[in-house]
Amino acid sequence: SGNSGHPSLEEALDDHVMAYLTDPVSADDLKPTVHVVMKRFAQFQELRKENQDLREALETRKKVERAKGILMSRHDLSEEDAYLRLRDIATSRRIKLSEVASVVIESEGTSEKK
Repeated sequence: SGNSGHPSLEEALDDHVMAYLTDPVSADDLKPTVHVVMKRFAQFQELRKENQDLREALETRKKVERAKGILMSRHDLSEEDAYLRLRDIATSRRIKLSEVASVVIESEGTSEKK
């Protein structure tokens, strides 16, 4: 930026700018700024990954809870027994617990239509 005034700095902060340089820019100014920007970018990538992982974990949790409820009502099981049944199926078939839960949920939808 050729303007070191506060309004443009405030705009930059609002736009989530990672670095702010004012003219004239020297190599000595640029090197540490590029380093900081690269580190911040890596941090943002890590945060995005963590956010995605947490969203997936939450979705899995919701599916498993719903599948447990279906098994509990269908087979008169306790919550723990329903979970153990889901886990045993996942283990024996070597698939993810969320996949087993999805199948149980889908089968419930199919049985309701009959």
